[in-house]
Amino acid sequence: DYTKFVPGSTVGYKRDGSMVGQFYLRDVKRAGKYMYDFTCISAIGILGDTMHYGGIYTGQTVAEVAPEILEGLPYEIDPIVGDIKLYGWLPIETKRNNLQQITIATAIAVRTKPDGTLLLTALSNDIKGNIGAGRMAIGGNVAVETPYSAVQVSEHYYQEIAEEIVLFSESSVRTEFLKFTEPVHDLTVTGGTLIEWGANYAIVECNGFTEVKA
Repeated sequence: DYTKFVPGSTVGYKRDGSMVGQFYLRDVKRAGKYMYDFTCISAIGILGDTMHYGGIYTGQTVAEVAPEILEGLPYEIDPIVGDIKLYGWLPIETKRNNLQQITIATAIAVRTKPDGTLLLTALSNDIKGNIGAGRMAIGGNVAVETPYSAVQVSEHYYQEIAEEIVLFSESSVRTEFLKFTEPVHDLTVTGGTLIEWGANYAIVECNGFTEVKA
């Protein structure tokens, strides 16, 4: 009975009795009397479906920040990278994208073990193999594009300023989720109650005309 398959449950893929990979069920369709079509995604795919609130990081370690992003998934952190400190701003984004930003900034590799466990470890400069000219081929359509001559990398620095900014000013009698495009600090609310907030967001219970400033 295909109705017993629950989206999100783990699906193991084996070949010749050996585990090739562990995935997560997205959906299942019945294609025939005894045939079913399964659509599965990896743990990284799961991260692409969920959001991370981000924030300003001032020296928190990879081991401290990883649970924010990898919560609910099996993961391991190689001790060689667990103490790396993180600095800077992460926006409200998918957990996958913010994890990518962390790996770029720290040169950490994210690998998936056969049992589905995500492993945060160091990049290796070992040569894994050589691909000779006899193993290379080009088939189908090939588009030749103008090559890049340079790459520009920008670094942003955020600092507290004394200027007061109005972030929200409306009449509302409901709970509002406010998302900020840049980090803010020292929120004040008039005409409402601040339920929860971070550098990138605020949840405010409004009681009429409500104003949120930073």
